[in-house]
Amino acid sequence: MVRVFLRTYRADATLVLGKSGDMADSAEADMDTASERILRVLAERAPPAARRLRSLVNPQPDLDVIQAVCPGAKTAVLIFTGFNDALSIPLAIFDSYLATVPVSAIYLKDFKRLRYLEGITSLADDYAGTVSALSDLISRLKVDRLVTIGNCIGGFAAIRYGVELGADRIISFDAPTHIGHDSESGIQQGYNFLRKRLAASVPAKMTDLRPYLEERRRNNSIELFYQAELPERRDDSERLSALPGIQLRPLPGEHPNHALRHFALSQADFGKTLRDLLGVSAPTLKS
Repeated sequence: MVRVFLRTYRADATLVLGKSGDMADSAEADMDTASERILRVLAERAPPAARRLRSLVNPQPDLDVIQAVCPGAKTAVLIFTGFNDALSIPLAIFDSYLATVPVSAIYLKDFKRLRYLEGITSLADDYAGTVSALSDLISRLKVDRLVTIGNCIGGFAAIRYGVELGADRIISFDAPTHIGHDSESGIQQGYNFLRKRLAASVPAKMTDLRPYLEERRRNNSIELFYQAELPERRDDSERLSALPGIQLRPLPGEHPNHALRHFALSQADFGKTLRDLLGVSAPTLKS
C-alpha cells in the first residue's frame, strides 16, 4: 500500500517511473526514501484491531463519498482529502487511527480539483447543492456534533464547509486560504495550472477565505496547522489570524502539503491526539 501510494503521489514521481509508467529498474533503491519510512512507521504504530470501534474504511478510488459509521457515535467528522484523494497519508493508514475514536466518519474527495467549490460530483452539481446533501447525510447519522478536518485543498474545504454546516470544530492542515500566486520554484510550479483553472472556473470571491469568514456570524473554533518554514503556507494562515475563533498552530518542517503526515509522526499516540483534536471522550471498550 505504501509503495503504491508513493509511486502515484510522491512529488518526485517522475524520477522513479520509467517511460512506460512501470518502476524504473534503477529506482528501486530510491523508494527507500524519507516519505516511505514515515508512512511505514505510521502504519506500524497504528493501534491494534482490538482498539477499533468499527470496521476500517474501504478506500475505494472511484468513490468521492465514503462513509464509516461508528454505532452510537455522537460526533460526525467530515474528512476532506487533498489533490491526491488522500491526506498526505493513505486513507487506510489514517483510518486505522480514526477507527479507535468514537466518531462516524465521512471521507470526501474533489474529483473536479476545484477546492470543492463546484461541489462533490456524486452529491450535487454545485457548491450549494453539496452543502445541502452533506447536511442531509449528517442528519441521518443522528449525531450531536460535527467536526471537519482536511489537508491542503481539503483544509480549505474543511473551513468553508465547516462554517456552512455549523461545525463545532474545524481543523485544517497546510490550507491555502486564497487563490495564491504563481511560483517558479520547486513543486509549486505544478500548482500554477491549477490556480489558473480555479480562477477561470470559480468566482474570485469564493476562493478567498478571509472575506468569507469576515462576513459570517459564527462560533466555530478553527485551528490552522501549518509548516512555519514554508513562507506561502505561513502567510496563508497568518492572514486569518486577526479573525475571531482562529487559532494558529505552527509546525516545524518545510514539506509542501505534508503537514498532517509529519504532525502524525511527531505524536507518541496519534489516535489519542486525534481524539483530543476532535473533542471527544475516550471510548469505553468491552472487556
